[in-house]
Amino acid sequence: MLEADAPDAAAPMQPVDLSEVPTSDALAAKDDVTPKGPQSGTDPGDEEAAMLMSGVKVELINWQAMARPAESALVGIVILLLALALFGHDWLSGASDRGHMIVAGLGGASEARSPPVDLQAMCEQAVGNATSVSCALAAAGGGAASCLWLAFIAALLLAAAFITEELGRRGLLAAVAAKLPAEIPLDKLSSYLPAVCWSLVLLFDLLALLVYSFRAPSSLGGGYVRFGTSFGCGRLSLVVALAALLTELSLVHKLGEDQMVATLDALRGHWSALIRRQQATQLLLVSALICELLLWVERAEWGALLIAYGLWAYTHHNHDHLGVFCVAALFSTATDAIALAACITAGGLMHVLTWILVLCKLLAVAMLVYYKDAFA
Repeated sequence: MLEADAPDAAAPMQPVDLSEVPTSDALAAKDDVTPKGPQSGTDPGDEEAAMLMSGVKVELINWQAMARPAESALVGIVILLLALALFGHDWLSGASDRGHMIVAGLGGASEARSPPVDLQAMCEQAVGNATSVSCALAAAGGGAASCLWLAFIAALLLAAAFITEELGRRGLLAAVAAKLPAEIPLDKLSSYLPAVCWSLVLLFDLLALLVYSFRAPSSLGGGYVRFGTSFGCGRLSLVVALAALLTELSLVHKLGEDQMVATLDALRGHWSALIRRQQATQLLLVSALICELLLWVERAEWGALLIAYGLWAYTHHNHDHLGVFCVAALFSTATDAIALAACITAGGLMHVLTWILVLCKLLAVAMLVYYKDAFA
C-alpha cells in the first residue's frame, strides 16, 4: 500500500524550442493595422484614384486647377449682368398721378409706352421744385450709374487679367515679359489682382444698389413703386460675384481650402455612389437651387438656403433632417403658389422659373417620401 500511494518519480526535463514563439515586437507589428501610405519613393502623380470615406473609388481632381476656368465663366456672367443693368430701362416702375404706368431707367423714363425722356432735362425744367419725382429719379440714377460703371470697369480689368494669365501660361507673352523691368512683381500682381478686382466689383455693385434704393422716390404719384428687372440684374450680379470671390479665396489663396475641397470631393464621390432614382432626386434639388438664384432678378429671398439644406441632408443620408426639409419645402411651395397668383407685373421668364421651381420641389419631396429617404 505504501508503495502504491507513493508519488511518481519526477520525469527528467525535456528541452523546449522557443524559436517559433513570437516576440513582443512581432506582436506589436501584428496588432498594428494602420493602413500604410505610399512609400517615399512613390510618385504622387502615379496615383490616379483614391478611396473616399464612402468607399467609392473615384479619380482625383485638382480643384485648384479648376478655379481659374470657373472664375472666367463667372466673370463673363457678371459682365453680362452689369451690362443689362447699365443699359436697361426697367429700374423702377409705378403709376403716375394720372394713372399711367411709368418705367424709369438710370437716365430716362417713359410713360404709357411713349418715347423715353431724359430725367436730368425734366429735373431742370422743374424750376423751384428740387424735390420733384424727376429730380429724385435723376439723382438715384446718376449715383447708381457711377457706381455700376466702376464695377463694370473692375470686371473688365479682371477679364483682361485672366486672358493675359492664360496667354502667359501658354508662353505667348514671353517676349513681352522679358522686356518689362525686373522690379515689377508680376507674380504678386497675378496672385492678388483677381481678389482685389472681385472685391471692387462687390463693393461698387452693392453701393449702386444701396444708392438707388435710398434715393429713389417711394411713389411716382399713384401708389407704391417696384424695382424692375434691370435692378434685379444688378442684384443677381452681386450673388455671382460673391460666389466667385469665395472660389478665389478658398482654392487660390488657401483660405478654407480644406473645407471647400472636402465638400467638392464628397459631392463627387456621393454622386457616383447613387443609383438612377437618387441621382434624379439630387438633380431636382440642384435645379430648384438654380431657379432660386435666378429668381433674385425678380425678388431677394432666402429660399436657396432651404434647398442647400436639403442637398446637405440628402448627401449625408440624414433622415431626420430630410423630414424637416420636406415639411419646410411644402410650406415654401405654398408661398410660391401664392406669389404666382398675386404677381401680375413680372415678366414671362420669371413666371416660367417659378413654375419650374414649384415642380422641382414637389417632385423632390414626393420621391423622398415615396422611397422612404425621409420619415424612415
